[in-house]
Amino acid sequence: MNKSWIGIIFYLIFVGIITYFIASYTEAEKVQEFLYLNREYVKSDNRILLSATTLANSNDGTKAYVYKDALFEETFVDGENKVTVSIYSYVTVNRSKVDNYFGIILKDLVINQDDLLTGDYNETIVLTDLVFNQNVTYNGETKKVFTEMYITGYEDSLKIMTIPYDKLQAENVIELEKITIHYVLKNGSTPTFVELYNSDLNPSLTGDEFELTFNRDIKNVSSNYLKLKEKYGVNNIIGNPELFFDDSLQSKLDNLNILYLKNIGLELLFLFPITYFLFVHKYVLMKLRAKKQDKKKSIETEVLKLKKEIETKKGDKS
Repeated sequence: MNKSWIGIIFYLIFVGIITYFIASYTEAEKVQEFLYLNREYVKSDNRILLSATTLANSNDGTKAYVYKDALFEETFVDGENKVTVSIYSYVTVNRSKVDNYFGIILKDLVINQDDLLTGDYNETIVLTDLVFNQNVTYNGETKKVFTEMYITGYEDSLKIMTIPYDKLQAENVIELEKITIHYVLKNGSTPTFVELYNSDLNPSLTGDEFELTFNRDIKNVSSNYLKLKEKYGVNNIIGNPELFFDDSLQSKLDNLNILYLKNIGLELLFLFPITYFLFVHKYVLMKLRAKKQDKKKSIETEVLKLKKEIETKKGDKS
């Protein structure tokens, strides 16, 4: 294999790497644009929020079918402290793959504390303890209490957490005994903000920052509603009137495929001059030189021919 072919192979690898990164960047850009352009629509309904989050996070056509009613919803207010807690169950569908999920949404969150710990983007860090009715295996760990962090939505007052129920493994049917929502202080402590409990399981309570008059009972967040795939059957998810589905979200996301044309076009503008000077320019120069040499030879031939004609004429006169 000569050096020119080795150079071409390395250049094709270089182009492939650039194209891969541009495609990855475009996918991320498409998701961000999708969520940004549709932010008011997405925030208008918790079920749309979960559907859009599923579509954006997977970005492989996975769709969410959300149980039509919240399994739990309550607005807690005490002075400046405030939050609306909503819990939904849903299934994700990607071709023949169907999985059970549940999501916890915190809206209008206000925590009246001066020394809150914040993240890299100045977002308030909020945690939840998921207390189960038995030891559960999840992400390679086996325990009864799992502490998970919320992701921040469009603003700091909106927090979202999604849990893949099917990835929880235990000997018996898995139920939620208690859900405790914490904020984090700069000294590392995690005071309890809201404590929810399943009255059917009678868990011990530690108390939170709101009056006892608010509803905290999550007995409806039970396996019967968390296992929608089993409740309805995998063949009765699509088109089920008890499940909310927004078929406009996929088309809204697909409309942003035009970003590929923009970014690939910029890539071609970048690669064209490089490709030209690496592989084409020298051949153009060679061709120009060859034409110049041919023209020079042609002129020299004409000059010699003219000289011979002049000499022949001189000879005839003498």
